[in-house]
Amino acid sequence: MAVRRAVMASLIALALAAGLTAFSGAVVPDGPQHSAGKDSEHWPAVKSCLDAWGDTHPFKDDSKLRFRVLEVSVKVFGIGDDITDKDETDDPQLILVRPGVNVMGKLTFHLMNPKGWYCFEKNVTVMAKSEVTVACDAHVASAGPGATVMGSSPGKGGTTVMGKTTFERKCK
Repeated sequence: MAVRRAVMASLIALALAAGLTAFSGAVVPDGPQHSAGKDSEHWPAVKSCLDAWGDTHPFKDDSKLRFRVLEVSVKVFGIGDDITDKDETDDPQLILVRPGVNVMGKLTFHLMNPKGWYCFEKNVTVMAKSEVTVACDAHVASAGPGATVMGSSPGKGGTTVMGKTTFERKCK
C-alpha cells in the first residue's frame, strides 16, 4: 500500500509539473487551443525553439509574431486525449505544443500542418510510449533539454523514464 501511494504521489507531481490545473482521477488541461504573441507567458519556450531553428525559420519580426498554442494533454493508464493538429495553413505557422504527460499508456501526437513549425515545450513519458507523427514538410524543435532514463527517445527534448518515444514523418 505504501508503494502504491508513493507511485500515485509521483504521478500527481509529474502532472502538476507539466502545468495542469487539476488532478483527481480526471485530468483537466489549462484550456483550449489559443493564439498568443511575444507578451505571452509562453514566449520563453517559443524563443528557445526560434533560437534552435536559427536563421532557417520565416518568423523574423518578433514584434509581429503570433503563434498558436496546443494545450496540455495528459494520459494516465491510457485515459486522456491525444494531441492532434489537422489545420493546414497557406503560410508558415508557429505552433507551441504544451506539455504532454504520459504515464503507463500511449500518447500520440498528430501534427499534420505541412507548413507548421512545431515547438515542443516539454514532454514526459513514464513507463509508457509516446508517438509523434508530423507532416512531411513540417519543422520540429524542442524548447529545452531532456533526459532518457532506462528507455529510448530519438531526440534531446522531453523526459522519458522506462518508456519509449518515437518520431515519424508522414509523407503522402
